[in-house]
Amino acid sequence: MNRKHLLITLLFLQFTFTSLAQTATFDSTITYRITNLWQGEKKSLDILNDGKQNNFPWLSTSDDVSGQSWKIVPLGDGYYKLSTTWRGPGKVLDVINDGKNNKLQLADFGGYSGQFWKITSLPNGYYRLTSMWQGIGKSIDVVNDGKNNNQLILAKSGGYSGQYWKITPYTPVNNVPVPPTVPVIDSTKALPVFKNLASYRITNLWAATKGKSLDVVNDGKKNKVQLAGSGPYSGQYWTLTPFPGYPGYYRLTNLFLGKDLSLDIVNDGTNNKITFGNSGMISGQAWKITPLPNGYFRLTTNFQGDGKSLDVINDGKNTQLHLTKTAQASGQYWLITEITPANTAPVVPAVPVVPVVPVVDSTKALPVFKNLASYRITNLWEATKGKSLDVVNDGKKNKVQLDGSGPYSGQYWTLTPFPGYPGY
Repeated sequence: MNRKHLLITLLFLQFTFTSLAQTATFDSTITYRITNLWQGEKKSLDILNDGKQNNFPWLSTSDDVSGQSWKIVPLGDGYYKLSTTWRGPGKVLDVINDGKNNKLQLADFGGYSGQFWKITSLPNGYYRLTSMWQGIGKSIDVVNDGKNNNQLILAKSGGYSGQYWKITPYTPVNNVPVPPTVPVIDSTKALPVFKNLASYRITNLWAATKGKSLDVVNDGKKNKVQLAGSGPYSGQYWTLTPFPGYPGYYRLTNLFLGKDLSLDIVNDGTNNKITFGNSGMISGQAWKITPLPNGYFRLTTNFQGDGKSLDVINDGKNTQLHLTKTAQASGQYWLITEITPANTAPVVPAVPVVPVVPVVDSTKALPVFKNLASYRITNLWEATKGKSLDVVNDGKKNKVQLDGSGPYSGQYWTLTPFPGYPGY
């Protein structure tokens, strides 16, 4: 027998052994971390926090996050359902029925055969994962795309390292930095109390953010947060609702976006970007609000823990936010101030309020302009301070804008009386 035939025979025997091996047994009262022989223990099975469906399984950098904490519950006949601590027991690993039937998702548990998983022992403490629907001939595998190698698929079962999965009791990752020591507060005596029908303004201690409040970026996407000039804007009216089952944690929603969107963390492997996601029992939406000296608070999440705090990015603009390593930094000190009475819904217009200008009797006070002079035209609204009416210099000569005031010809305006129309 030549070497080629010997290799094929060995692979066949290995696969036959795999198929006949006993199904593993798991403790449904604990959670597990799932890693891969090919990608190693630095990559764990996780759920992508895309702020939309939050149901896409992938491999991401191993971290102490709830999307990598898997519960394995027996369903009978050697099958299990797999769910995450993040999305809860109602969302389970499933095969997408799209005709190809090789993609995975988290879906509502419905007792479907694509949600029944057989976990079969392999040599050296590894396991093969197959579904009742597709059978033992299709195993969960990692797509070898030469780029990130982090996408999953159901592929033809074989002796491939991407199909060898290690399932170990969930423990903190060794390479997660130890958070710095933060003053201990007796949570039984100092939990903050917020009225969940009131609105609050959230501002920051850092001097560079003076006069700014936590706000929603109004770009139509409804998924970004920023610090912006404080004012009576609905994007700056925040409701803090106790998060069920987690004392001291709150859901942060906004008058502008409504209760269906909550302040959240993007689960992209770095897990430090701030977004808005569909409100749910999601650990990135559970914000711990810890009292600090002088009436300030620290904001951390159940998803990333006390070692990562909401902070202002020091980039010169100082309006963007992220989660960063907890420290005694002024950008991590937040002031939360009630701005409307409890049990009263704030009344805020949908558009920024334009300051009231005194009414002028046009019959007595017609303005007089010199029609051979030039004038600068600016606006009363505080948000336009330092800007003048200008021409967009794009060669088309048909657009106007407000732009930074300066000695530019597009900001020199002549006002000529309109014949036959006094005051025009």
